[in-house]
Amino acid sequence: MTQEFKVGDKVTRTTTGTRGTVAGGPFNGFEGTYYIVTREDDGKQVPLPATGLVLCPEFEIGAYVLFNEERNKVVAGPFKDKYAASRPWYVLEDEDGCHETSSAQYLKPAPTAESLKVGDRVRVVEDDPNYDTGRFVGLIGTLAGSGSDGGTTPFKVRFGDGEHGDTNGTWYCAKVERVTDEPSPTYTYAGVTYDLTAGYRDTDGDVWRFSTTVKASDGAPVGRWWGGEPEADDSSLPHVVRNYGPLTKVTT
Repeated sequence: MTQEFKVGDKVTRTTTGTRGTVAGGPFNGFEGTYYIVTREDDGKQVPLPATGLVLCPEFEIGAYVLFNEERNKVVAGPFKDKYAASRPWYVLEDEDGCHETSSAQYLKPAPTAESLKVGDRVRVVEDDPNYDTGRFVGLIGTLAGSGSDGGTTPFKVRFGDGEHGDTNGTWYCAKVERVTDEPSPTYTYAGVTYDLTAGYRDTDGDVWRFSTTVKASDGAPVGRWWGGEPEADDSSLPHVVRNYGPLTKVTT
């Protein structure tokens, strides 16, 4: 299948190794699809068949990329390969500070969340695509750092002080978004307002998580302390306060 390009793409001519930028197209030609490419050396624009072009991504120093699905930082490059001009290469640094090289064709931009920092309140948009997929989607927590592999799940989110892997602990997620413009869902009981996105420790030392959507028969939110998403037959917040309170909000 013929590769498609868009205006602004960096491309390389496979026969000569000449690099350029797509300036127009696609157009129908006698050999199929053509694009107008601006040569970097002299600025001339020439029509070239799509079959003779390959995408040549470029990365700035300091950019994060995925190499073999692991997160790396570009620390030098691009460099021209002596034997394959169409495949510029970069020096990469992994999270352990070790270095290796790779040509651009094996790299892709690492997923990012603009201007997010550790401590930001975030909502999970995509969790882990391989394990417990969908279980954490929609939950709100605190960005705690980068993911375990830094690749497909680069965002470590803390929901409470429980164990990793439950909804009161931490989980590595593929995509998150900052929560800024909507207030935390709350519930008021006996004059005390509870933040339903937070965890609360009872007098036995157990930490409860309350649902923002699932309600008891009296309309109060339900919660559980042993992990997992609360269900309708779990304890209501008033029941927990009466039997195990007072409750202390967990600081994450």
